[in-house]
Amino acid sequence: MTGIAIKGMGVALPGENGIKGTPLDGKSILGIMLGGKKNFIRKKTLTRMERLISLVEARSGIKIRNILNDDSVKYPSSYLAFEAAKKTLENTGISPSNIQGMICATDTADFVYPRLTGVVARLLGIKMIRQSLNVPMACTSISSALQSAANWLDKGLCDNVLVLAGDVTSRLRLPQNRIEPYIFGDGFVGIYLEKGKESDKGGFKFSNVSEDISIADAFVHRRIYASQLGYLNSELQENYQDNDTGLDILGEIDALELSYLFQDYLTNSGESVDENMKIILPQLGKLLVEKGIRNFKQDTGIDVKPRVVSNSAFNHGNLGAGAIPLAWYEGIKSGEIKSDNSVIFDIAGVGGVKTVFKWDPKVSDSISFVKIASMVKRPDYEKMVKDVLAESVRKAKDKGYKTPSLNKLTARDGVIKFESINPPRREMGNIEDIIQNLRL
Repeated sequence: MTGIAIKGMGVALPGENGIKGTPLDGKSILGIMLGGKKNFIRKKTLTRMERLISLVEARSGIKIRNILNDDSVKYPSSYLAFEAAKKTLENTGISPSNIQGMICATDTADFVYPRLTGVVARLLGIKMIRQSLNVPMACTSISSALQSAANWLDKGLCDNVLVLAGDVTSRLRLPQNRIEPYIFGDGFVGIYLEKGKESDKGGFKFSNVSEDISIADAFVHRRIYASQLGYLNSELQENYQDNDTGLDILGEIDALELSYLFQDYLTNSGESVDENMKIILPQLGKLLVEKGIRNFKQDTGIDVKPRVVSNSAFNHGNLGAGAIPLAWYEGIKSGEIKSDNSVIFDIAGVGGVKTVFKWDPKVSDSISFVKIASMVKRPDYEKMVKDVLAESVRKAKDKGYKTPSLNKLTARDGVIKFESINPPRREMGNIEDIIQNLRL
């Protein structure tokens, strides 16, 4: 066991520090969505829309989203990952030629092939990467990425690893969707890790990465990359409210899982919440974070609120795989996280994927694991899903929405599913064309 040193981090947020894009508030996003139609909408209707936005922002705590418009950058994930890599290496004083391992964690890669690691390495001028990996695991991608990085360093497969994590979550939006544009933002974060020396060792402890299948089936994006479709697809417009239903379901479940995951981890690890521990709950809205903290206090009698690091999503939107490293980076930068603090990361991600992991700067073990054998008993999530869906159908009928997909729900063998709509075929890009477009 050699231990790990985190030598530096860097971020690429649209509209900040020379990165293309714009930080947008809710009213600005509404104006963009309405386009030229704004002048033809009654003032009373427009006021009602703006009040709805204010309500969503108050509940989520998210006032600003960093957005990278597809019109300004053709390959947004490649661009942001490359910029995050540059800033990370600049902050650490490391030459790209010294990079031996690279991991890109994202669900919104620009291509099936070439892989994002290859694109970023080519842009950095790297000829060969000794260890390479791409990870698509929603918000939990960063856990799998750091686990692989720690393993590589511990086994001596490489001496350093550049981890790049983030998503262009604005591309996950659906035309006319009512909630998502006011929650998600874009951005990538880089973390540079090396084998630790006596003066700067540290290590990670990971729990299981588990998945509740019934939750995964309840949350289905009708079309993932809406920007590739155009806005005149009537079938898509008729189904847009499904995503809002999915967000409602996830919100209720995530607020519970925040507490349960932490309890599972503490029970099976034998650790306790102490003054030196910081907690990052990165990807949830304000009310859900508060509800999760209350749930934990109610179940355990422990108030973890003083240990929770401010949620960076409130300032930038939910960056998906980049949510945790951004909260970590901003916590360190603000002084909220000190160099001797251990940090617990509690993630309940999209589709029922969830995990807890810990960074401890005081240990010399590069990587260890907490097997979650005993678990807090969960409520009947399947019933919760059905109840939320039933309420959604009722509201939709009351308001006159078309709900063909909600009426085509199936529940076979206890698993709830929406009828899927096949996404369009994605183009495979030539790497030279990609590089040229990124350099324009």
